[in-house]
Amino acid sequence: EISQETATIIENSCGIAPLLKAPTKTVKALKTGNNYSTTTFPVGNFIHNERSSIEYSSGILRNTFIHIKGIGYQRESNLWRDGILTHDDALNKNILATKRNSLKNSKRDLEVKNLFSFHEGMSPKDHWRLFGDLISETAYIDIETTGLSATRDVITTAVVHSLRSTHIFVNGVNLEELPIYLGEFSLFVSYNGKSFDVPFIERFFETKFTTPHIDLRY
Repeated sequence: EISQETATIIENSCGIAPLLKAPTKTVKALKTGNNYSTTTFPVGNFIHNERSSIEYSSGILRNTFIHIKGIGYQRESNLWRDGILTHDDALNKNILATKRNSLKNSKRDLEVKNLFSFHEGMSPKDHWRLFGDLISETAYIDIETTGLSATRDVITTAVVHSLRSTHIFVNGVNLEELPIYLGEFSLFVSYNGKSFDVPFIERFFETKFTTPHIDLRY
């Protein structure tokens, strides 16, 4: 717990309101045999900050060409060197004439925040480029489970952090809200979440996510 004065300094410096004291709730957790374990646990939604809704303009997808078939790192680098820094530059100067339709589609997709063509066109190591354009719509995901098997084990807790809030989900309390809440985001960020967290959630709730995903492991 920190003082209000310190919290104000942090918020004024970086636009993030730190949590002064997490809301807690005494809950019944997972059932073990005939007994429930009872504990006081921070649960629900907190760290809401109105300044988090600010629109960011730090994205670089408008400068990205490697998602277009036939364009690699070297060609992209050459375009930048020649002053072709955006899709508009290429269209206006009639550069990449054979890729004109792809450039128009990229420009349109960016305008409506439909970034699947970028996600699918780039290798996983380049998915970080999605972040700047979706920073305010990104969910950072982590789950805890009773084991590694999505068929035998269960999710005990899950945490979803974003610029809007940090939300804690607990089995037996509000865990069933997790897939609906995740559906509100346009980008996932995790560590090993492509291999474990998201597939586990999908199997556990019998659902499927098509949300672009940055996995920091890869």
